[in-house]
Amino acid sequence: MQDNPCLNDKLQRHRDFWARRPTDRPLIGICRPLGKTAPGFELLGDRPLAPEDVNESLYQAYRHCYTVCTPCADRPGDLFYTTIPHCGVPWYEVLMGCAIHFSDGTLMAWAEHLADKPEQLRQRWRLPLTTDDPWLDRLRFALRRKQEDFPGVPVPTVLGRGVLDLLLAAMPNEEVLAGLMTEPERYLDILTELTDMIILAIAEQLKVLQPFHGGYANRRGLWAPGTACWSQEDGTSLIGPRLYRDLILPHDRRIWASVEYAMFHTHSVGLPVMIDSLLDTPQLACIECTVDAGGPTLDELLPLWRRVLEGGKSLLVCLEEATPEVERVIAELPAVGLAVSVSTDNPQEYDHLMA
Repeated sequence: MQDNPCLNDKLQRHRDFWARRPTDRPLIGICRPLGKTAPGFELLGDRPLAPEDVNESLYQAYRHCYTVCTPCADRPGDLFYTTIPHCGVPWYEVLMGCAIHFSDGTLMAWAEHLADKPEQLRQRWRLPLTTDDPWLDRLRFALRRKQEDFPGVPVPTVLGRGVLDLLLAAMPNEEVLAGLMTEPERYLDILTELTDMIILAIAEQLKVLQPFHGGYANRRGLWAPGTACWSQEDGTSLIGPRLYRDLILPHDRRIWASVEYAMFHTHSVGLPVMIDSLLDTPQLACIECTVDAGGPTLDELLPLWRRVLEGGKSLLVCLEEATPEVERVIAELPAVGLAVSVSTDNPQEYDHLMA
């Protein structure tokens, strides 16, 4: 391979990000805001998705459909343009056994509840997951097609819902939240089996994905010099810090420990709930925080982000638009271990941020 000084410098900046080595500035990347709609897949009608439906036609329908916060192809900044095997499918929900339906004009299909009670759930789901599972085979198909169509572009593992998010997809939210608070013992085996499924799904994806310069990128465009995964627990804001620490965190730790560079997605409304637990977790390398409209203010978030960096974790801050807030984040937070991603389709804003 011919030496590429610009690429080598970019890769080194990412190595420094993960290793938290001294740097002259944070990583800065640009994401192009995307529309809220997608083609849907009308050919299915009202029937649930079947494994044989994940074929070339479905792949082509979603070939150029990317979820938000994917770095721009032409001007990604310090981040890497990545392309995920979307196909409109919530992969972990379908691996668990949820029936999947497409809605016209939506970005992703929706999953039906599997059960009303945890005892019913274990009777109806498809776990334990095995390597010859037909849905897992279709996920491999989507990964391979992406790599064939986008040579030289890193393909990340798919969106990694956590055990709590999967529970909330499989059962009515009220049942899950009340049950976890009053009878958590009914959910212990369920959470363990969901964790086993996630770890196996990550491992099988990494067997298919070709390393990019010896490492892997995630959906936000961060490259790591080893195996990597993205995970999240968006439902954590509903259960509070104690329940997350005692019941969900042990399973997240197992997931993070299954790779060399684990990144955990949070929202600004949920980070305050989890921050103490996350900082006390050596298996987690990086915390990503997406700033929510109507959530905590920047004045409230900056001290939390500073705690993340000073607590030994790398941090990716994702802002939805180029505003003066971006400059405050860059100016007021330490550069070591920091990355900032901004959604903008204005070339002048891009040039200003990268100057």
